[in-house]
Amino acid sequence: MFAATWMVTSSQQSDSLVINIAGRQRMLAEKLGKEVLAFGAQGDTALRGQIEMTIALFEKSLAALDDSGPVPLTLKPAGPKGELPKASKAASEKLGKVRQHWNNYKALVEQGVATGKPDVAKISDLSEAVLMSMNEAVVLMQQESEGRVTTLLVSQAACVGIAIVIVLLVLYNLKVKLTKPLNYLKEYAEAVAGGDYKSVIRGEYAEELLDLKNATVTMVGALGENMAQAEIRGREAEKSADEARQAVARASEQQAQVRELLDTMGRAASRRAASPAMWPSPWPSSPPRWTRSITARTCSAIAWPRPPRPWRR
Repeated sequence: MFAATWMVTSSQQSDSLVINIAGRQRMLAEKLGKEVLAFGAQGDTALRGQIEMTIALFEKSLAALDDSGPVPLTLKPAGPKGELPKASKAASEKLGKVRQHWNNYKALVEQGVATGKPDVAKISDLSEAVLMSMNEAVVLMQQESEGRVTTLLVSQAACVGIAIVIVLLVLYNLKVKLTKPLNYLKEYAEAVAGGDYKSVIRGEYAEELLDLKNATVTMVGALGENMAQAEIRGREAEKSADEARQAVARASEQQAQVRELLDTMGRAASRRAASPAMWPSPWPSSPPRWTRSITARTCSAIAWPRPPRPWRR
């Protein structure tokens, strides 16, 4: 769009000067006719120089309008000049028609100045012909300038349309390749957060998002394995705790049995010690060693039972 604007506006820089100079040509044609008629009526030699200046200015301007080049910006041919571009093919044809009428008009004017008796009727007719043909060229140049403006507007509208299409394509591409995959990743993350470690990521991914997807799947897979191992270890810990509780319960039960046995033996010993005369003891004052051994073995067998031995024949 910038290039098209630059090209059109560059070509428009000289449009106003071209139209201005072309419009001045119509004025010069009428001015020349008035000067010739005044010269014929008065015979003033000063008007002769003015006529020659007008002719030179018209011819220089016509040549610059057709073939490009410097053109006087004032009514003096030696004054400041501007640069005109080359005319288009259609405008050049119109200017060629102007040149034909101008050559006839110029010859008639020079003849009238030389004789001092210009032909008023013919000069008026040829002046009108030059004026009309030059007007056609001015109208064409104005239409070309307006056409360039239209071209600029059309090119800008086309560039804006292309820009809109590009923006829509970019937005669609972002939706397909970025927004939708991110939404799928969000759904996958929510499913994993809910405990579904076997969930599958939907959609197609490319470039960085594909790396993100693979990393996420790897992370969730490792997390699932760690959770499974933690669950197995938890069950094993619960099993060990149950076994420990059962062992403690058995030990407590065996300890209660031993305590009850010891209490029973203590009570029996107390009763025996309380009535020695009633029940004379046939034993020595201290129990024999084999008695203590039997008692100790009995307590030991109750507290820690031996494993059964295989039957022997």
